[in-house]
Amino acid sequence: MDFFFGVAAGIAVYKWLFKIMGIDDGVAEATGWMVGIGLIVFMESIKSLFARSSTRDNVLKARVKELESEIRTLEEKDKVAKQKLDGLNFFKEKEM
Repeated sequence: MDFFFGVAAGIAVYKWLFKIMGIDDGVAEATGWMVGIGLIVFMESIKSLFARSSTRDNVLKARVKELESEIRTLEEKDKVAKQKLDGLNFFKEKEM
């Protein structure tokens, strides 16, 4: 669909432009094809650039979620370790 739209847009613009300038329709159509194909290549490269950027963002968001989960797990382990240490300190103080 993009191919036909790009070529049609290129041909239409150049036929209109060349008609104003008084240049033959055949030249306008050939130029329109070239410009249309150029537009398609340009638009596809822009699409792929945004697609890669979006994929990279999704991967980074997933990694951030993993790291946040890991941080929560480590905080819980730290809390348990502190409780055990407090318990050991309590018994140590009782013995003295």
